[in-house]
Amino acid sequence: MLCLEKERWEEAIAALESVIRLDPRNELALGKLADVYKARKMFGEAIHEYKKVLEANPNDVVTQYNLGAAYAEKNDPEEAIKAFKKAIELNPNYADAHFGLGQIFLDRKQLEEATVELKKSRRY
Repeated sequence: MLCLEKERWEEAIAALESVIRLDPRNELALGKLADVYKARKMFGEAIHEYKKVLEANPNDVVTQYNLGAAYAEKNDPEEAIKAFKKAIELNPNYADAHFGLGQIFLDRKQLEEATVELKKSRRY
């Protein structure tokens, strides 16, 4: 969508909401809407939309990771940890999820856990 590329967020939100009204289970539109909300730092709304995608497709590892990232940016480390661990459960080689988890452990001064996850993120 051109309005996403040019960061015309209000247009993007309106267009995506129109698609979702026509097809409430459109995973692509829901995911893009969540991405827009996340880019605008509207983390509660992003989380809500990512959860809708996961209701339709619980094995979507990228959305699971994005959910964790939104929780992390919302400063909710407990939920971020759960989401990142679920992404890793779905794909043990998903480097971004290991990195996100490692960052949270680092922020919490859990250095051993952080080291393990950050090393895994470099391995994959």
